[in-house]
Amino acid sequence: MPSDYGIDVYDDILVTSQNEIDQHPIRVFNFRQASVKGWKYALSHIDETIDVILKKYNTQSKTRQHLEFEAQALKKLINPQGVELGSMRYEQWRKMVNQYLEWGIISRDIDLDRFIYKPSSDVISRVAITNIQEEWARKPPCHCVCSEAWNYA
Repeated sequence: MPSDYGIDVYDDILVTSQNEIDQHPIRVFNFRQASVKGWKYALSHIDETIDVILKKYNTQSKTRQHLEFEAQALKKLINPQGVELGSMRYEQWRKMVNQYLEWGIISRDIDLDRFIYKPSSDVISRVAITNIQEEWARKPPCHCVCSEAWNYA
């Protein structure tokens, strides 16, 4: 494990721009949610995921056994010590920034409050309302007594 050698960093992170967050906050929120949901599904359905890779994306001609080995190794790396998939811990980022400063990879400190994505309560509310509206639109029309009452009004 990389952490066995003093390297404890996030990898496979989603990155966006402040402009994208400002111009399309719901798209950013939904993309992040869908990405985490996809990773959770893939990790919970490894055999199905391997089938898809073998059928559509096996450009390196890996065997099922090799992909199974990779999946198990990735599972350990992706979710160490019960860390929630898709979570970002401020303390972890602070440690990474300090390491990068020490190693000379970056030359100045980073304002992590601006760096780590936190959707606003307004975005969360707008997404929740949109989801409720979409769910309502998918339902068949209601033929209950209350709807009949409106016909007589």
